[in-house]
Amino acid sequence: MRRRLFSLFSILFIFIFNINCVNAEACDNADIERLEQVAQGISYSYEYMADEFNVQIYEVTFGNLTDELYIRYNDLDYFENDVVIYAESGVRTFDVYAYNCFEEKVGTITLELPKFNEYSLSDECLEIGSDNLSVCDEWYDGELSYDDFMMEVAEYRNDGSTTSELLINFFVNNYLFFLLAFVVLVAIIVAIVLYRRKRNRLD
Repeated sequence: MRRRLFSLFSILFIFIFNINCVNAEACDNADIERLEQVAQGISYSYEYMADEFNVQIYEVTFGNLTDELYIRYNDLDYFENDVVIYAESGVRTFDVYAYNCFEEKVGTITLELPKFNEYSLSDECLEIGSDNLSVCDEWYDGELSYDDFMMEVAEYRNDGSTTSELLINFFVNNYLFFLLAFVVLVAIIVAIVLYRRKRNRLD
């Protein structure tokens, strides 16, 4: 009985080993190079979804994935043609493997998923606009606490946010120019008046 079991396991082992050898021979250097070229044709796009428990989630979609390849991310494999993977913001790496080549890695796709600025949805930013205040941009690059954000908003509102304040600041910053122009204008007027009086006397 033991000999029969041993023989059965031996035959099964040889059978599996032969299959693996066939698969290994099918993926020579030429096949690997071809699959690497195919992997370069994989397309991708991403879209910001939501912020859950202070974790920003993106929906990453991969296209042009043939049946010869699959994507591995966080130890999970994705075989579909149009793969959808949910990933956190930050630098994320997606490995591309050949399906029939002993998990031969034939490509790597690295994406830098930007951090979405939640303050851009605040009432303050909707009122001010991202064009007027950088911390209101959806993809503001920098760490920003709530207190820092409100300080930036306060500084913007107190720094010439109205037309009258802008005009006052303009005149204050350029008063020397206006003073000089006024003096020159007065001098020209006085010269013209004196010239006309002198000319009238001569006549």
